[in-house]
Amino acid sequence: MKRIIILVLAIAATMFAFAQNDNPKVKYHHMLRDGLSFAPGFMVNGMTNAYISGVLEYYIADHVSISSTAYYFLNSRKEALPAMAELKMNHQLYTGVQYHLLKDKAFDPYIGLEPGFALTQVRANYPLDIENPLLVETRESNISMNPMIALDAGFNIYAVKFFHLFVNLRYATGRHLGGPTAYNLSEFTTSFGLGLNVNFWNKKKK
Repeated sequence: MKRIIILVLAIAATMFAFAQNDNPKVKYHHMLRDGLSFAPGFMVNGMTNAYISGVLEYYIADHVSISSTAYYFLNSRKEALPAMAELKMNHQLYTGVQYHLLKDKAFDPYIGLEPGFALTQVRANYPLDIENPLLVETRESNISMNPMIALDAGFNIYAVKFFHLFVNLRYATGRHLGGPTAYNLSEFTTSFGLGLNVNFWNKKKK
């Protein structure tokens, strides 16, 4: 995690310096951007998850955009917590609003709120014999669609015409409700990478 943060900051500092030197003409209003990246997740119960994350965002005003974010679940690790139930499935989809703190700048910090849902399934080991704790049976819960809410913050750096760097930190919370007991889905996720952007306002003005 520490190495990821250092790498993100190094890339962001380089691109920010480049953006400042080039001073590109950026127009947020009517801009469409997207991005795809690997996204690690760190659950509050100690589990770690891996996702492929995608975002699609449209700026409806200088400071406001509508965003949709999807997470495709890859796997979950629980080596340090062998007795805990683990996620077999945790695909997520959100749609919400982002507020951009600056206007038409190469450096674009934002905060946002996205409600959504998670399609989840949990598996756990159940003891078959009290006197022999190693004798267990793995059972899977029903697949469940669960409401979620996410708060996120991050920034984009528009260094060149059609490409940008994006960095995002998100906290999402909800509960898996498809098993005999509820499972806490709350976690922090990070994502960063290169995205594409097109400004339809500029096209109309030409």
